[in-house]
Amino acid sequence: MVAEKDGFVPDFTSRYFLEDFPYGLCIIKSFLKIANVQSPHIDCVLQWYAQFMGVHYYTENGFDGEDLLPLPLPQNYGLCDAEQIAEFYMQ
Repeated sequence: MVAEKDGFVPDFTSRYFLEDFPYGLCIIKSFLKIANVQSPHIDCVLQWYAQFMGVHYYTENGFDGEDLLPLPLPQNYGLCDAEQIAEFYMQ
């Protein structure tokens, strides 16, 4: 947080904003998507983040926006189901 005259606002330049959303929540969300687990609170937080940071994680089809492509998500490496992930990590 950054102090302003009327209180505090998020520090959009902090490591938290620059790394924890794309390299934390997006990766967690991608595993939840593979497991077919709904995550409305994570979706809400990521959509809020996307508004402030100008990134596109969601489209009308869901969690498949263009700004997910450079992230280390399992789907970006061809791992799209639990069996593929288990096989990958057993290697």
